[in-house]
Parts: sequence; structure tokens; C-alpha cells
Amino acid sequence: MNINIQELSDKKLLKDLKAKKIILGFYAMMIIILVTCAIIITINKGAKVFIFMPFVFIFFLFRSGRDYMKTKTEIKRRNLE
Repeated sequence: MNINIQELSDKKLLKDLKAKKIILGFYAMMIIILVTCAIIITINKGAKVFIFMPFVFIFFLFRSGRDYMKTKTEIKRRNLE
């Protein structure tokens, strides 16, 4: 769902920022867990195809971070901080 952040009200923009912060934290936590599991599995059983799975989620982390920064920039532009 594409939302134009310039059209959001101040209240919705702040709510959107809070939701994006939670999602960004979730993705970061998921990548840390997956990398840790990949390291443990590699040490115990050797290299497998699944050790590259965390790299797929890095794309989602970067995209989510970019959206978060756009929202934060809009909040600063409106002087809501």
C-alpha cells in the first residue's frame, strides 16, 4: 500500500512513524536471530544453503529503514518533534 506521507495528518504521521519503528526493530531482531542460527548451524553441521537466508531479509530491513527515514524527515519538516 503506497501512502503519500505529505497527505497524512499530523496525528496519522506520528502513528505511522511509531508503527514503522516497531517494524524496523522486528526486522533487525529477526536478522540477528537468523545470523546467529546460521553461525551455530555452520559450526555444528558445516556450510549449507540455508546460511544465506538472512541476506534475503536484509533487503526488507533496508527498505523499511528508508521508509522510516522518509517519515522522520516529513515529521521534522512539519516541526512535530
